[in-house]
Amino acid sequence: LWGMRPVLGDPRWCLGLPLFRPDGTSLEHADCPMAVCLREHRPMMTAEVAIERADGKRIAVLSRPSPLLAADGSLLGVIDVLTDVTDWRQAQGEARQAVVAKTRFLAAMAHEFRTPIHAVLGFAELLGGLAARGQRLEAEHVAWIGEIKDAGQHLLGLVEDAISFAQAAASPARPVAAGAGVRLGAIVA
Repeated sequence: LWGMRPVLGDPRWCLGLPLFRPDGTSLEHADCPMAVCLREHRPMMTAEVAIERADGKRIAVLSRPSPLLAADGSLLGVIDVLTDVTDWRQAQGEARQAVVAKTRFLAAMAHEFRTPIHAVLGFAELLGGLAARGQRLEAEHVAWIGEIKDAGQHLLGLVEDAISFAQAAASPARPVAAGAGVRLGAIVA
């Protein structure tokens, strides 16, 4: 854990290695969980501390110090159970990066899909408008226009669902508003 073999009785706090809070700011040895436990003669709640080992590597540990008291209540010492959570914290950071990468990918995918989908839907609206104004189209062509519009709307819905999923995964506490479709042909015509 320490990256070195301690010399008994020297030094007093965490082998004299630099300590840090989870946010990276320096933590004085006199303020570390074990020192507070010694000073106040009471068990401390689990606290996360980063230790900079002698080899320069920082490790994250959970500290749970408890005082050892004599029958008369005087302090004999402290037992501190340290749990190395470095790999767990690293995995959390990698998971956050994966969520960001996934969100960026889905946003790029959505953009790439939206442009041609809107073009397809626009042409379908245009052709539908021609038919509605009485220009001669075969019945089969009119049916195809409907299929184009339905398929385009379906694809657009899938893209919107993917975007909503990405946004929800990136920020689960943020509500995602449901989108409403707008038919340009109804507005323009």
